Amino acid sequence: MYLKNTHFFGWINTFLFGTDFFVIRVGLYRMEPKRQVRIALWITPRSLSTAFLKSMSTFEKAQLFQEPFFTAEMFGPERTMIIPQFDSILGNLPDVKNYTFEHVKNTLEMEYPGKDLVFTKDGAKAIYGRFECIPQGYQHVFLIRKPSKVHVSVDKLLDKAKGVGVEKDNFYSKNDKFLQGSPHRNLLELLEHVRDVLGQKPVVIDADDLTISPGKILKKFCEIVGLKYSESMLKWKPGPDQRWQRAESVQSLFACMTDAHDNSYTSTGFTVRTPGTETEAPLSELSDEVKKLVEDSTPYYEKLAAMKIKIED
Repeated sequence: MYLKNTHFFGWINTFLFGTDFFVIRVGLYRMEPKRQVRIALWITPRSLSTAFLKSMSTFEKAQLFQEPFFTAEMFGPERTMIIPQFDSILGNLPDVKNYTFEHVKNTLEMEYPGKDLVFTKDGAKAIYGRFECIPQGYQHVFLIRKPSKVHVSVDKLLDKAKGVGVEKDNFYSKNDKFLQGSPHRNLLELLEHVRDVLGQKPVVIDADDLTISPGKILKKFCEIVGLKYSESMLKWKPGPDQRWQRAESVQSLFACMTDAHDNSYTSTGFTVRTPGTETEAPLSELSDEVKKLVEDSTPYYEKLAAMKIKIED
């Protein structure tokens, strides 16, 4: 922030100092308006993205969006993921009838006066194949996580969703729309588009690093995107933030299917762990389906991880 001389110059008229008069010519100065920061966080599932959203919610003057393109992809009139068990219900949900991809883009590009930060987080898969809908005016950040953690966690969620009739085949490789290497392939190809077509230098954050040293990672993130870092970003109140723009009926429906957001909603900050203390099931112990998903995603994850913000830098 700096002072800038305007075209309007004023005069401080003569003023009395004792018995003498002085005439002083001064320029009138005004404060340059604070630049609004706009950030789009693109994610793989199960990558601590809701915790990241809660961290961004610690900014008082913020406009916040929770997965609007995911809502369009899964529940809007142009939805590409058909879940037969819910298809008849979705047509009657009033707050998703207008959730087209173009509507989401236009909403994100609206003016939000009085806000220092406009932040949206969304799945890379949701906008894959519709890169023309990427909103203008945003800095793009990519949140990654190891394929083994992503796919094992998603598999557990889909097991729970069986209770309401949701089949894994809607999401996995038996679906003819499934892209081999997803979701990391979706994220990498989106990053390449942002870098090569939009001309932005990619910003990549690994979710595991957020659990090891959230302060260092967020401080570097803030330096890159132009936000002021504060330790208050590491702690927050439990529950969703009332400022989040989202389709409430979809959130209710999604909550009936899984407990995907339970931990992040009840959290009050990043859970910090010591490197090397977390254990994972060996690849050999995973189901054949999950093992293949991990193997297919790993080359894309490795390319993404090579570009990430590093704790030791």
